[in-house]
Amino acid sequence: MNDRKALDKAGFQTGDTHTAAEVRRAAIREQLQSTLPSLVNGDGLLDANALRDTVGIEGFSPPTQGYGLNFAGKGLARIKADEPTTKELRVDLEQSKHFDETANIIIRGDNLDALKILQQSYVGAVKMIYIDPPYNTPNANFVYKDGFKETEGKLIEKYGLDEEAIQFFENMVGTLTHSGWLFAMYPRLRVARELLADDGLLFVSIDDNEQANLKILCDESFGTENFVAALPTVMNLKGNQDQFAFAGTHEYTLVYAKNAEVATIAQFPIDEDAMDSWEQDERGYFKKGASLKGTGVNAPRSARPDLFFPIFVTPQGACYVTADNLPRDKADLEVLPITRGSEVSWRWSKKKIQQDGGDIIVESSNGSVAFYKKQRAALGDLPSKKPKSLFYRPEYSSGNGTERVKALFGDRVFDNPKPVALVKDFVRLATPEGGLVLDFFAGSGTTAEAVMQLNHQDGGKRRFILVQADEVIGKKTSTGQAAVDFCEANGLVPLISSLCIERANRAGKEIRQGGFLDNGLDVGYKVFSLADKPDVTEGDDGQIALVSSRQSALDVLYSMMAASGEVLLTDPIVPEEVDKVYKVGASYFVLDKCEMDLRELSDSRVYINGYAEFSLLDWLNALGLDKELVKILY
Repeated sequence: MNDRKALDKAGFQTGDTHTAAEVRRAAIREQLQSTLPSLVNGDGLLDANALRDTVGIEGFSPPTQGYGLNFAGKGLARIKADEPTTKELRVDLEQSKHFDETANIIIRGDNLDALKILQQSYVGAVKMIYIDPPYNTPNANFVYKDGFKETEGKLIEKYGLDEEAIQFFENMVGTLTHSGWLFAMYPRLRVARELLADDGLLFVSIDDNEQANLKILCDESFGTENFVAALPTVMNLKGNQDQFAFAGTHEYTLVYAKNAEVATIAQFPIDEDAMDSWEQDERGYFKKGASLKGTGVNAPRSARPDLFFPIFVTPQGACYVTADNLPRDKADLEVLPITRGSEVSWRWSKKKIQQDGGDIIVESSNGSVAFYKKQRAALGDLPSKKPKSLFYRPEYSSGNGTERVKALFGDRVFDNPKPVALVKDFVRLATPEGGLVLDFFAGSGTTAEAVMQLNHQDGGKRRFILVQADEVIGKKTSTGQAAVDFCEANGLVPLISSLCIERANRAGKEIRQGGFLDNGLDVGYKVFSLADKPDVTEGDDGQIALVSSRQSALDVLYSMMAASGEVLLTDPIVPEEVDKVYKVGASYFVLDKCEMDLRELSDSRVYINGYAEFSLLDWLNALGLDKELVKILY
């Protein structure tokens, strides 16, 4: 283990998995101080009055006043967003599929840690984020109980908090309270926003319990000017009859842009043949419906005598009825409900025809006249290129999500999975030309299947990153026992992340059966788990030593790639000296002391493993490398 302070003092650059975020914040501070030096007073503190005077805002609202979202623990949630992660990546080759070729990633572990690791290299790289976070419902098992990586004593010293506040927040987090739920969501949204490209979009599924709070939280995190839509998303057209007062049919999808000025929403492809069957009048769209003449057992006149009467048709094609069954004009044609010589009945009464005569289609052919109902466009009937603010298609039914899981796994192994069609339409709207899709509440892995299906349909090159916690499957849930049985029968650890990975595997195999893999369709994924960074200790002699280390050269390499801030985790890797030196892109990663002469790489960026168990300082000084091109990663 090498002393980072000694390397810094010697003039070498060092970094780790949170360096990029610190560099960005430092650049913002430097820009502010350079542009508006009066904002920082002599004690190094932000001068709010100077800010007010500089930008010319008359009023000043203290944090406790004005419009905004306040919840218990918000200050600590901000700390959580900025607190460096102590986790790093571990390669899981056994669970991966097409590891060396795929551009897709699945990460097992806490999503806040995963987001902070991704933040180093994936800032501005994500075109779309879709998340379906745990809903804060009375029967929810909210597993995102964020513990602090520092002791309470350090928190008190560093942030000026009192012990009572810390104890309160630690007890509150993870409970079924609005504050507990928001405490978990706040830092994750803050970090996730940094990953979005300037034209990137966020889609969040949510229900009534937290929709209002989440809207304000997203307003604060993304800016009200970047709000795009709050889409009522119909999941159960019949309605949930167990709900009080109103049978619930929908939940919501909140949509935000990273920058609404440059973001675009695609349109759906329209079926022109389907549109040809629709006509339009002053009331809107309609198409030809059922005949106005009755059929079946109730059709004969004897069964419904009140519905046997003449309908009159004018030369202009309008129809009407009269109270005394007499035409108002001898030029008008009298039509009775007669089918093949038998007297039947109309489906509508005289009163109905008088009220809704505009909803009757009159057709004349070879001297005979027929009447048909105008079938009006119902919810979801009418094709439309531009997505509607009420989001509905029959395929969005929540039952379809469950049926799809049953089809893949042979049983209902997951509660309330999102329908593939719904997520696929979100992806279609956000990434019409491809791009990286991130889902950090991956659940059963619907997003992975949606991306693969859509790529198969339109030839797209979308990639996905999924993050799912290693949440133990509880047998007491409605699907828990079936899920545990499935995992045990298939040699899987009974975790939600196991189901997520297995779904991506099975969905990919189903698509691959058509031979589409040869056409460039990526149905693979690299699987990573999260583990603690190598533990170090300082002896009485001041020497730094490793207490624990990484398991393999691949673990070292990918942890360094994630910390570099330059390469992506799916970039091709070229071994220059196996287990010691690898080339990724235009950069070189040195894992251990090597035979290769690094001076030959004078024009390339060289990253060196800071946890290497030999003296880096002596070695680097002996090599005489350009310190501007060398960075030691921890």
